[in-house]
Amino acid sequence: MMKKFLAASALALAALLPLKAQNPAAALSSALSETGLQFDYAYVYGANGMKINGDGHITAQNDAFRMTGNGLLLVCDGKTRWTVDEAAQECYIEAVDASNPDLMANPALLVLAMDRYCKNTGSGRRTFKGRSLMAYDYAASRKDVPFKTAEFFFDGSTPAGVRLKLADGSVLELEIKGYRKAGSLAIDPALFTVDTDSLGSDYMITDLR
Repeated sequence: MMKKFLAASALALAALLPLKAQNPAAALSSALSETGLQFDYAYVYGANGMKINGDGHITAQNDAFRMTGNGLLLVCDGKTRWTVDEAAQECYIEAVDASNPDLMANPALLVLAMDRYCKNTGSGRRTFKGRSLMAYDYAASRKDVPFKTAEFFFDGSTPAGVRLKLADGSVLELEIKGYRKAGSLAIDPALFTVDTDSLGSDYMITDLR
C-alpha cells in the first residue's frame, strides 16, 4: 500500500508543477486559485531496475486535489487527505498540518510555494517522448523537498511533461495530456472529499487523524 502511495504522490507532484517558465510559481498558484486545473497524464516510474507504467487524471484547486490512476484514489481538501486503494479495499485518512506540511503527501502545497522550495538552474531545447521541446531545470533548495532535480517540458506555453529525479535516485517521467483550466466547469467541492460510508462494508478504514 505505502509503495503505491509514494509513487502516486510523486505523480501528483509532477503533474501539479509549474506552467510557465517566466514565473512558474505565480502562474500555477493563480490558475489553481482562480479556476482550478484538470488534465490526464501517462507516466513511467523507474526504481531499482524496475519500471511502473500507468496513467490517470488530476483535478486541483487551491490546496485541494483529486487524483485517480493505477488503482489508487488520492483526495485532499486542504485539511484532510484520503488514500483509497481499490484493489486492497483500504482507505487511509490523515490530517494535513498546514504549519508542518508533508510536501510529498500533499503536492499542491509545494506548488503554491514553489519559489520557496525550488530554484531555476537553466533551460534549453531537449527531446522528450520523441519531441523537441523547451526544457526548464529546477533544483530543490530545501531538504524536505522530495526530489533533487526536475526538467519541465513545454510546447510553447502548454505544459507537455516533466522528468523528476527523486531523492532515492528513482526517476519519474510524466507526460501531460489534455491540460485545461477548469474555468466555467465550476469544480464541485465534493470532489475533494471521500464519503467512506459509500466505499462499502468490505473496506478497512484506518483513521489516523
